[in-house]
Amino acid sequence: MSFEYGLSSALNAVGFIHTMKEVLYQIGINLPASIFSYDITDFVQINPLACLLVLALTLIMLEGI
Repeated sequence: MSFEYGLSSALNAVGFIHTMKEVLYQIGINLPASIFSYDITDFVQINPLACLLVLALTLIMLEGI
């Protein structure tokens, strides 16, 4: 169940982090681009904040079970 939860929430986490990046930019807070997207190869990217968000939510879900 946690694997399915992680996969299904990954896209939502990326969208949420993108929205938060835009909100912070409009407020005047500019964070480095490497926080939001890290290139592994030419065509593979990882979003570290989205990964942490999915991990945190999965841990909360597992604690509730």
